[in-house]
Amino acid sequence: MTNSFTSIHAHRGSGGPENTLKAFKQAIDLKADFIELDTHLTEDKQFVVIHDANLKKIQRNELVSELTLAELQEIELPSGERIPSLDEVYLLCNGKIGLNIELKVAHGKELAGFVKAREWISKVMVSSFKIDELEKIHQILPELDLGYIFVDLWFIPSWRRMKIARKIGASALHPYHKFTYSWRVKRAHKANLEVRAWTINEEKDLHRMFRHKVNAIITDDVKLALKVREQYLE
Repeated sequence: MTNSFTSIHAHRGSGGPENTLKAFKQAIDLKADFIELDTHLTEDKQFVVIHDANLKKIQRNELVSELTLAELQEIELPSGERIPSLDEVYLLCNGKIGLNIELKVAHGKELAGFVKAREWISKVMVSSFKIDELEKIHQILPELDLGYIFVDLWFIPSWRRMKIARKIGASALHPYHKFTYSWRVKRAHKANLEVRAWTINEEKDLHRMFRHKVNAIITDDVKLALKVREQYLE
């Protein structure tokens, strides 16, 4: 069985400050299959691309949800970049690369409406640790590709994870790679669930994921992942 189906997701972009247009352009240039990014909602209900709910990494005390989009985009990051809106990312990526949008906050309904209004359904997937929010999205957009993220597969039986995924309408499991074993991947595939593992940066771990035939690899090292994938293509 070939691994030609294993897509490469650039974790928060590639080769630049994370979750910035510069990093996303680099991922496009490297020919990653998807960009994995994080999103939060501003005070004026606009989606922005940023990992944390607060601005402590840039020595500010505000929460993203306390500032408007305009106020956030006035802030210059240490790299000289600015915090992009999800709309800006769409304009950059549309037709060039897929998007794996991780929902970090309890705004599944709003994100579903956002995706639906822009006719993104065939171009994106939404992933989250938040089961309730994924279920809300599925109720609004049942055709949207949803990924259920989790870490502790070792402590919660895999059958229970699959049961949760099916209940909320997810089409994929997004497990931490260290707990992604071959037999668990096979069991998920048998249940018609894809497996997209994160975050794999070491060559030995990349080889292990390709041998396990995961459906996607989320990585900070797109170049290495693409290079390793070539060894598994027919």
